[in-house]
Order: sequence, then structure tokens, then C-alpha cells
Amino acid sequence: MDRAGYARALASAGLPEELPWRVTVSSRRRTIGLTAEPGGSLTIRIPEGMPSDQVVQAVTRRLPWIARATRRNAETAAAHATKELIDGENFPFLGRNRQLVLSARAGVRLDGDRLLAPVHVTAADIIGWYAAAGSDWLAERAPQYCSRLGVPPPALGVRDLGRRWGTCAPGASPRLVLHWAVFQLSAQLIDVVIVHEVAHLVHPKHGGAFERLVGQVFPDYRDRLTELTEQGRRVWMGDVRPADGRNGLHSAS
Repeated sequence: MDRAGYARALASAGLPEELPWRVTVSSRRRTIGLTAEPGGSLTIRIPEGMPSDQVVQAVTRRLPWIARATRRNAETAAAHATKELIDGENFPFLGRNRQLVLSARAGVRLDGDRLLAPVHVTAADIIGWYAAAGSDWLAERAPQYCSRLGVPPPALGVRDLGRRWGTCAPGASPRLVLHWAVFQLSAQLIDVVIVHEVAHLVHPKHGGAFERLVGQVFPDYRDRLTELTEQGRRVWMGDVRPADGRNGLHSAS
């Protein structure tokens, strides 16, 4: 069985829903290896030729350890950026740095690689801009993946989702929402979040059918999730510090 086959089998092992995990297969291994990575993801190393049911049983037995170890690593590894609201500060959008430029103008807007904002701009102002710009981008992107997965486009939204990058609500009035902060990442990582949530409109629960559907769009889905975890732990979540750096952190909320 290849890596994709093992990944499909493991979709029924009961791994935590929000846990990014990936599979490697090696002819040099003799036993299953589980590694809780520094960013909070899990790597499952499987000996070549091992029966899939044996792999699933081994992983299922270790679920309590997996939950503890990956959660601990995710919490200790998080290093979200803190920003100063001054000329020259970088605010990434779609994976590219945009340099803050303060002026007498009102409102926040993007001009090439410059993020133009008023002199007394607040974190809430910039978060609002991320939400608005992200909404425009999502409105263009999401229908493309809905078409590829064979589902009608749901209602879309962008807001603060806490520790989740995206969420969806299937049903008669389906809705897909992304976290405003995810738009700091590259398009290929945002696309993973979109496809993951759109796939839930077809298969509400994780499982083999869900994994196969997402794999039709992104065969490297698990690798992308790992990269999302690694990069996502460093994005700006709204914390700012005064320009003189003396008064501690101030949350955007």
C-alpha cells in the first residue's frame, strides 16, 4: 500500500479533527513511529508493506498520547507576531509583505506593496482591512473550488474564528467562513483551507470519503496542512506594541 492508501485508512482512526498529520512509508522501518512535530502536527512513519488495519490499530491505541503531545507542542511553539503601527512595518497579504505607510488620508487600502493608512490607525482598522480584502479574494476563489467539487457556492464570510482557520455550516443555507488572519499566508495555503471546508459540504465528517474528495484537488493535502500549521503559528493575530516599546502588549480586541 502506498502513502495515499495508508492516509485513507487512517482517516477512520479517530485522530483529533483539527490535528494536521502526514504519513511516510519506508522500506527501512520495522515498526510504526509516531512523532509529535514542534509545530503541533503529527508524522506517522509506517514500514513498507504493513497491513493497513494493523497501522490503524496501532495509531488508535496511542490516541491519548497523540492528543497530549501534539497539543503541548502547538501551545509551546506558537510565536505569533507582534506589530508596531509605524511607517515601514510589514503586514503580509497573500504571502507577500506589504509595507505600512501612514498619511493624512482616511481608511486603509492597498497600493501595490504599500498598505496606506491614517496616522492614527489602530489594529482594529487593519484587521477590518484584512477582513474586507480577504472577502473580495474569497468571493473570486471559492466558487472555482465549489465547481471542481460539484457543490453550489455557499454564503461566504470572513471574521475572527479564534484558533480555527475556517468553518462551514452545511444544510439548506450553507455558509463558509475563514479567519481574517489566514489571508496573511500564501494563496496555496489559503486554498487548502477553502477546499477542506468546501469538502465538508459534501462529507460533513472526516473519513475516507472526505480524504479522497480533498485528494482529488490536492494530492499533497497532508503536506500542505503541515506547512499551514508551521506558518500559521507565526502570523499576526492582532497584538500591537507602542512605538516606544515600553508599555507591553495591547490586544486588538
